[in-house]
Amino acid sequence: AIVIFFFLYVLRGIEFREVYELFKTINLYYFLAALLCAIASLLFWNLRWQNSLNKLAKVNFFFLLKILFAGLFLNTITPGAGIGGEPLRAYLLREKYHKPMSKFFGAILADKFLHFLAYSGFLIFSLFYILFFFKINVSSKIFFFLLLIGILVILYITLKIIFSKKRIRTKLMVRTLYFFKFIKRRFTNIEIFNNYIDKRSKNIHYQLRSIIGDKKKLIMGIIYSIFFWILRFY
Repeated sequence: AIVIFFFLYVLRGIEFREVYELFKTINLYYFLAALLCAIASLLFWNLRWQNSLNKLAKVNFFFLLKILFAGLFLNTITPGAGIGGEPLRAYLLREKYHKPMSKFFGAILADKFLHFLAYSGFLIFSLFYILFFFKINVSSKIFFFLLLIGILVILYITLKIIFSKKRIRTKLMVRTLYFFKFIKRRFTNIEIFNNYIDKRSKNIHYQLRSIIGDKKKLIMGIIYSIFFWILRFY
């Protein structure tokens, strides 16, 4: 019933007659080619995610694909940034493989970083190409140069955080969250809540660092991401 409700929610406001009229004008060859590319890109995404998870749990490809679709569906109906699917994916993996949800969430964050890394590679290459092979005015060159520097700085800071051996500070977050009554009901004092958050943040950080720091996983993850983006851009 919940799935049907969400499905109807997504389809609300769609004029199906207009959709039908548009479908009649579609070139079938290009439509099928786009559909196959979209499906293939999702399979490469799933391969990359499986590659990130295989040390944590021996996950079945097709079971993982179902979880990926569930997460994507929730992301679609989540307002704003559409981030509801990631916690759902971590929860479903915990239920199946009986390991801490925080570890699976760390693996999902590592997968998303590999996704971002490949995309950044395309973006950096494009910016270099524009700067050195296109005749553009000075103001445009300055803009693209600053954009390039910004991307490199973001990548550097992200990698610095991932591989930092310093303890992640969670006290401010803990104090902020402990104001909520439902959290106070579950945790009798702030120290217990702090230990709970601290343990899970360590799990996330360790899993994230171990995946990104593994050369084989890093290379394979980037390769899968490159194929994903090529198929998406195509």
